[in-house]
Amino acid sequence: MATSYANKGGSGNRLIVVSRADGFLGAQAISTLVDGDITTGGSFLDGVDITGKWIKFDFGTAKRVYQAIYTQTLARDKGTWKWQASTNDSDWVDISSNFILGTVSPQTFDLSSNTNEYRYYRILGVSGTIDLWQGWREMSFLYTDSAGQGSPITLIQGTTIFVGNVTTIIDGSYNNDLYFIRPVAVANKYVAFDFGVDANKVIDEVKIYLSSANSQGIWKIQGSNDLSSWVDIGDSFELGTSTTQTISLVNTTGYRGYRLIGVSGNTNATLTYIREIEFKIDDAVTTSIKKFNSIAYADMKAVQGVAKANIKKVQGVE
Repeated sequence: MATSYANKGGSGNRLIVVSRADGFLGAQAISTLVDGDITTGGSFLDGVDITGKWIKFDFGTAKRVYQAIYTQTLARDKGTWKWQASTNDSDWVDISSNFILGTVSPQTFDLSSNTNEYRYYRILGVSGTIDLWQGWREMSFLYTDSAGQGSPITLIQGTTIFVGNVTTIIDGSYNNDLYFIRPVAVANKYVAFDFGVDANKVIDEVKIYLSSANSQGIWKIQGSNDLSSWVDIGDSFELGTSTTQTISLVNTTGYRGYRLIGVSGNTNATLTYIREIEFKIDDAVTTSIKKFNSIAYADMKAVQGVAKANIKKVQGVE
C-alpha cells in the first residue's frame, strides 16, 4: 500500500488545542499542558475556589477518548472535578463521575464508559479549593475515531537544541517560530514523534522545512515501538542542504515512535528556523485488513448461498 503525506499524521495540524477559564491558573502558557514534555508547565493558584472553572481540549475532529493521564509536580488536593464532552463546544455531557484532582501523580482517568465520539473534552470544577500552590505538567489521552485511528502525535525533545515552542514543527503552518541554537554540537540531540499506543505507522519519507539552506550537521531517522529502544532507518544525512529537504527511507515496518537524532557536527552560526516536519505515512494497513476481512466474509456468505441453492436444486430434482 502506497504511503502518503495526506494520511492522518502526515501533514497539517496534529496537535490538541487547549484553553482554560480565567482566575485559577498562573500566567504560564496552557499549551504546554499538551506539548509532550513533562518538564514544562505552570501552576494552580493557591486557595482558589474551582467551582465552574474548566480546562478544555479541542481535538479538531470527533474522537472517542477512553483514558486520560494527568501529570503534576506534587500530589495535592485540587478540589472535586469531572470530565465532560461536547460535539459543539456548547452542550456538555458528563462522561465520568466526580473525582478529586491531584491526589496522585500521574493520575489516570478511566473514561471507557464513553462510547461516543466528541470533538471537545474538558475537566470542570464541581466544588472545593486548590490546596497550596501546585504545578501542572501534562495531560495525555488515549482515543480512537470512526476510522480506527489512534492518538495524536506527542512531541518529545531530548537535550534542548531549539529555541521556541517545539510543538510548532507539527502545527500545520510554516512560520518562523522555532530556530536552532547556534552553533552547538548536534550529537545525540533529538526530537521524537510519538504516534500513540497501538497506532504504529509505516513511514518511508520525511520532509523538513527550513527558513534557509544552512548545514546543521549530520542526522539520522530512527524508529521505536517502546520509545526506549531505537533502530536506524536509512542512512545518515546532512541536515540543511535545502529549504525543503526530503529524506527517503527504506522502511516497511510500522513503529509507534520516530525521531530525528543528531550524529555529528554542529548547527550553523547563521540563524535558521525549522518551520515544519511532515511524514509520508501508510495509514491504510489496518483499513486494508478490515476490508480484506469484510470481503472474505462476503465471499464466504456468497459461497454458502450458492451451495444452499445447489442443494435445493438437487433436492428438487430428486
